[in-house]
Amino acid sequence: MNKEDVGQITVIESTALIISSILLGFLVGYFSTLVTMSIFAIFAEFPVDYSVDWVTLLALVGMGLATVFVGTKMSLQVVNKKKISQILRGD
Repeated sequence: MNKEDVGQITVIESTALIISSILLGFLVGYFSTLVTMSIFAIFAEFPVDYSVDWVTLLALVGMGLATVFVGTKMSLQVVNKKKISQILRGD
């Protein structure tokens, strides 16, 4: 396994982590907002009208993925310039 393979694995791991956190965050936020709005609508006797702004959601997902990709690549460039012994010593 060479440095490029380790870099690819790191990018894939970071991307999987951000995608899972985005999905969990969206689901939890969606249901909590839906429950809160439903309770408010019951008290105010209004119909529940909840919609998702998909353009904004996709823009946020895109920015999150781009940040993870760029941040991982930048940190890998620093690490790839060092020897393994320097990394393990903390230099």
